[in-house]
Amino acid sequence: MFDLPKKTPMGELILLDTFEFYEFPRLFSAKSKTGALYLGLSIFDDYEEFEWLYVAISPDRIKELINQRLCLHTVFSKPENEYLFKVYTNINGDTRFEYILPEQLTADDLPIPETRLKIECKVKHYGLGEVDPKIAAVSSVRETFNFHLYPWDTQLPELSSRSLGNILLSTQELVDALGQFCENGTPLLKGAISADILQKTRLNTCQIFEGSFGIQFKSAHVSDLFDDSLSGRAINELLGLLSAQDNEDNLSNKLHLLKGRVASKYRSLLKEINRLGSGVKFDWGSPNSAHGGRLELTKAQVEKAHSIVDKIDVQMSESVEIKAKLIGINVRTKRYEISEVETDVSYSGKVSIEAIGDIEHAIINNNYIVTLKKLIETKSSSGDETIKWVLVALKDS
Repeated sequence: MFDLPKKTPMGELILLDTFEFYEFPRLFSAKSKTGALYLGLSIFDDYEEFEWLYVAISPDRIKELINQRLCLHTVFSKPENEYLFKVYTNINGDTRFEYILPEQLTADDLPIPETRLKIECKVKHYGLGEVDPKIAAVSSVRETFNFHLYPWDTQLPELSSRSLGNILLSTQELVDALGQFCENGTPLLKGAISADILQKTRLNTCQIFEGSFGIQFKSAHVSDLFDDSLSGRAINELLGLLSAQDNEDNLSNKLHLLKGRVASKYRSLLKEINRLGSGVKFDWGSPNSAHGGRLELTKAQVEKAHSIVDKIDVQMSESVEIKAKLIGINVRTKRYEISEVETDVSYSGKVSIEAIGDIEHAIINNNYIVTLKKLIETKSSSGDETIKWVLVALKDS
């Protein structure tokens, strides 16, 4: 009763997974000898004659189906190849086929909208998916971007586990902060970002790949019917930040527009990439044809951009001026320690580049008028804050 079709442009097919079965497989995946994947759907039978729809499907898209992020109606009504095969078989083993466009299908031919797979047993492994973010984004209907890194200390596709973890966290927190800007327009510097925004901007790391050290990120959720998503808008702002490259005016204008915690989060990401002694290539694919893009920053540009953003982050922060005793200073490491005269509260931290001239001839235990900038680093999810004080001026009292 059930035989996979022969002598069609799909080639000889092998049955992979059966997703629905009633008397014979009604919905299933199949693979050709050359590795092409197809999803087959029974649309008519009278025990003698049978009609089927076959649609070519990528590993990315079939995984979205299995994970119930995509519905069956979308797969058959919006085929990746823009056409399907309609196959006719009978109990005598005869097969004929025709190419068919999705707009030629009737409502009776298509699965009911929003119908999703019900997986009741273990399915086959369909691989890691497409590395090219543009292809992967269209197949999965999810925002997809790749970072290519070039660590200075190895020719192998390897990266320190600590560095990788920091880059993943910095990227997610930067996209969270940009998502807050896109959603609210006036993001807050303090406090946790709302759970609703964090849910919409959540990224998954899908795979790593060779050719430098490549990391692929995908939005955790599929885009809506209009191919719009908050994660897509946030990534578009990330592209705008990277487009400023190492131009101080462009970076300043962009960061002052974005406000909130974006500057500190971008500084954190640049810091981690700079620590690798690496340049970075950003390659973004989107289900929205108006979005997407590619940019590359050299090692020198990353280093300069980090220095500029570090300075802008300090400039944008709150400042205080106090009378304090100089407890310790290290010009080489650019570190200081002071004690406020009135309250005996101690402060320590980094000295800004602009204040190096002020501290070079400062005398330990003398009192000075000290200007400090308050940097607040906030974890997106918990709202936990780390406060750092940067010394930006030191004058005789």
